Amino acid sequence: MAVDSAVDTYDLVIEQGKALTRTFIFTVTAGGALRTGLTAAEARIKPSAESSTVLLDLDSYLTVDGTASTAMLSVSKTIIDALTFTKPACWDMFCTFAGVREKMYKGSVRLVPNVTD
Repeated sequence: MAVDSAVDTYDLVIEQGKALTRTFIFTVTAGGALRTGLTAAEARIKPSAESSTVLLDLDSYLTVDGTASTAMLSVSKTIIDALTFTKPACWDMFCTFAGVREKMYKGSVRLVPNVTD
């Protein structure tokens, strides 16, 4: 999925029983040239934007490729299966481009539990 320079809303649906993988591609405008200078990405899942409680810190599950201007999120099934929150949560992602930290994504998070164990 590509994102332009504005903050995009992207809701995460996390299915227990499988890994979570997403690749985020950063462009200057939707469908346009890749942004340059990507050096870092950070993201958290919290009960609410105002909460100091972190349900899952996604930083260590993000891999940045500055050349391709991508951030790949890869969370193992083991980590996903250990999540226990039952109410919708929220998340956001910040990226650093050429030394400037910018909010790139925000959205809700819904955890879908296993039905069959």
